[in-house]
Amino acid sequence: MSEDKKETNDFELYTETVVQSPKRKYKKLLLRIRACVVILLACIIAFIICRITWPIIKQKIKEKTTEIIYIEKDDYKEYKDDQYSEDITDGVGDDYENAMQNIKSKVDVCTKSIITVDYENTDIESELNDSDSYRMPAVIVGNINSEYIVLTNSSIKDNNKQNKKIVAKFNDGSEAALKYVGSYDELGFSLYKFSASDVSTDTKKSIAIADLGNSYLIGQGDMLIVAGKMHGEVSSVNYCTVSGLNISYQTDNGYEIIETNLTKDRDDYSFLYNDLGALVGIYFKSPDSTIKAIGVSDLKGILQEMINKHGYLYCGITAQNITKDLSAKYNLPMGVYIMSVDVGSPAYMAGLQAGDLITKVDNESVLTIQLFSEKLYQKSDGETMRLTVNRKDKEGYSQLNFDVNVKLIQNI
Repeated sequence: MSEDKKETNDFELYTETVVQSPKRKYKKLLLRIRACVVILLACIIAFIICRITWPIIKQKIKEKTTEIIYIEKDDYKEYKDDQYSEDITDGVGDDYENAMQNIKSKVDVCTKSIITVDYENTDIESELNDSDSYRMPAVIVGNINSEYIVLTNSSIKDNNKQNKKIVAKFNDGSEAALKYVGSYDELGFSLYKFSASDVSTDTKKSIAIADLGNSYLIGQGDMLIVAGKMHGEVSSVNYCTVSGLNISYQTDNGYEIIETNLTKDRDDYSFLYNDLGALVGIYFKSPDSTIKAIGVSDLKGILQEMINKHGYLYCGITAQNITKDLSAKYNLPMGVYIMSVDVGSPAYMAGLQAGDLITKVDNESVLTIQLFSEKLYQKSDGETMRLTVNRKDKEGYSQLNFDVNVKLIQNI
């Protein structure tokens, strides 16, 4: 066999490189990447949900663990409005001596609920310049979450230009730091609190929470105890006679003003107590020369809201009661007559206007501004309050409904 023929019979070995599909080659890597992406997305979603829901959950937990204070309200009787035009002079009558003896016996009960509020002295200069001019009495109105709540003149807050530490001073010489709760500037008072853990056992025994009495029961001629700052003296006590009762109509409420025969100085601030030792009046600033006080019954709703929510609910109307006498005299329906509406207020935005006469709140009859206020303070921030009003037109009065979304004002 020739050499050439041999070569033709030989076959070369054929080889081929097998290349895997990229999908198969990187299958495990892709699965790992996908798993990482899924985990990352889950973490992002969980983070977003936590950021949104955790504050809500936290607030719910706080609400469950935080106490709230409830102050029992007093019933405002419709006839109270009509009595202000009458000369009620029952008072103590011929039993003056016994009445005076009885009321004097309650002084110690009253003064246990009053402490002094002052700025802390931090250096020798402030110590030497210290005076009674800025000191104010404060009354203890509650205890919640192991903290005492005190009410005092808002001048303590307004005059604190240097942001000094504010302290409570007790009769035994001890002090406790005060924390600001809120203010109701329209009525000129502020609320502060101090921790029960900051005062000794003996100090706790020397103080007491004021019993909030029913100021609607006070009549002209009644004798009351006056305690607080009078004629420059911070811890003063005196006695007065009720010389008159009136109503001051202000935003969303009507306040009974107790007028007394006791003279005052410009910077005075005091509290009224009845013959049972219960707090019935808080100082009302006026240009008159005699002491006036707001009946505490008209403040109970506001105090409860401010203590629990650090604010008060706002509708934005100034209104007056249409009593039976006014209704008959001017041929008006009985109810709450709106004298003005604050521009931009919830009432204004809902469409209420001066001259409207409120007769119902949430389909329940409301004939006084005091009852209107009580209904208002039962609401929450942003909650709707349906007002039924009579609005005068050419043909008389037509009934309309307005939904007012009330607002919580936090003066903190």
